[in-house]
Amino acid sequence: MRSVLDPFSLLTEDEASPDVTAATVGEVSRGTFWVFVAALVLSQFGLAAVSLGALYGLVLGQWPLAGVLVAVGVAALAGVGALYWWHQSRSDE
Repeated sequence: MRSVLDPFSLLTEDEASPDVTAATVGEVSRGTFWVFVAALVLSQFGLAAVSLGALYGLVLGQWPLAGVLVAVGVAALAGVGALYWWHQSRSDE
């Protein structure tokens, strides 16, 4: 029985895709994994904030709240870019 919370249980060891196996995915460093999770959460938050801000502004006409939401969303998306740049520069050393 597969565990829903174990993403490695979904990977198969077949001949059709020899490059992507549980062993190669398991070799990702701990730092890279957590940077990926942080970038994923920040990007989801940023996209949601920008979308909600646009909706509040365009549909409801609440521009002060819309501006704050869009600014926070853009800052979160910029944080994703900064996180990517930081991780790339750190892994190049």
